[in-house]
Amino acid sequence: IKNMVDSTNKKIGIVGDGVIGLAAAELMSEKNEVIVFGKHENRKGILQKSKVDYKPVEDCSNFENYFDVSIEAVGGRQDSTLINCIAITKPKGKIIVSGVFDNKFKFNIPS
Repeated sequence: IKNMVDSTNKKIGIVGDGVIGLAAAELMSEKNEVIVFGKHENRKGILQKSKVDYKPVEDCSNFENYFDVSIEAVGGRQDSTLINCIAITKPKGKIIVSGVFDNKFKFNIPS
């Protein structure tokens, strides 16, 4: 992930507070503003050590077109996390999908 982003002075939003999201936050936090959106409030303490902000996933709506880069770190059988990444990323920004979606999952991405 770190090699995919010119990781200096970027605003990076990570949707997902599992192992992938936490690892990405740790890697990217040194020279960037990083916010992790998740469902597990207990992750907040882990992220504070890296000076990463934590927000409930519902707060994505407050960050529309805010991030230079967003990282989808959930996957599974849902599309809400990817839709959130699309919404929070600036036009011409980067979206990195690092979560693993189920084989043959059909996304319902709005146009």
